[in-house]
Amino acid sequence: MMGGGGGGGGGGRAAAAAASAAAAATQRVYLGRLLKPRQMDFEAAAWLAWQLLALNPRSAHRHAAYNKQTKGAWARDDPAFAVAVAGVVAGAALAFSAALARSPGQVLRAVLRAVLVDYLGLGLVLATAGWAVANRVLLRGGGDGGGGGGGRAGNGGAPFSEQQQQQQPQQQQQPQRVEWLYAFDVHCSAFFAAVVPVLLVGQLALLPLLLAGRGGAAGVAAAAPGAGGGGGAGGAGAAEAITASAAAAAAAAAAPAARERFLPAAAACLLYFAAAARYLYATFLGYAALPFLGRRAEAFLWPVAPLCLALVAALVARFNPARLVLGLYYS
Repeated sequence: MMGGGGGGGGGGRAAAAAASAAAAATQRVYLGRLLKPRQMDFEAAAWLAWQLLALNPRSAHRHAAYNKQTKGAWARDDPAFAVAVAGVVAGAALAFSAALARSPGQVLRAVLRAVLVDYLGLGLVLATAGWAVANRVLLRGGGDGGGGGGGRAGNGGAPFSEQQQQQQPQQQQQPQRVEWLYAFDVHCSAFFAAVVPVLLVGQLALLPLLLAGRGGAAGVAAAAPGAGGGGGAGGAGAAEAITASAAAAAAAAAAPAARERFLPAAAACLLYFAAAARYLYATFLGYAALPFLGRRAEAFLWPVAPLCLALVAALVARFNPARLVLGLYYS
């Protein structure tokens, strides 16, 4: 009996060592391909982006089980999607700068901040937090997870194939851990699914409404892209008007809430709430795709409740997050 237990423990340690080695190898390949763009699969990245934008984020994480079976790691070894999202974020920052920036230096600062701070910097923090929660909280009771249940995967309830059902018990007997690179993968997918369509495209389209008030909506509405007949002094005046509205955001945020119009504040609050809720949902789907987490990944949806309370409080206070954020970028 003792020999059998020792053999099981040795097998578990060997499996854990093999998983760690596979994860390290995946990270090396991932970092190596960053310096070799020709080795990146941007076609697969485009397919993934389409799945996320088509409101089908569950299929975006089907690669996890395939990667685990073929390469021994859950994470992708191709940084193409992360690089593509960085390009999209930089392009969106340039689009905002065309309406709000007053100098080339301000444009450069906005692009660098959007990519390096909001996307990558915040992503490193969120990915590390998700990785720590998954491994140190959700899997504290053991590596088997037990959340997949009955031949069903955690990726939104999609069933395992017959081969995956046969391999699942064997995988669950081995110590499982969420790889940090997989957590960063989840962040990139969630960021693209939530922030790009809602806070970048949606916020840019609603810019005249979100910045209306506190000095009149007429000047900001005239500064909308394409308004004012285009060209010459009219276009310059429109850009100056919308820039002035954004530049005053930081100081105006400290002003009495009664000065903020309700409609722009409500639209901004709902926009940012939708982005945060969509990010949490996409994050949940990413972690739920791991069969050893399964339903335990629902913990990533818990912050939605305090978000709802924060939304109500922000609506009552007429807080405009768009005015504050754009003011920090272009003040």
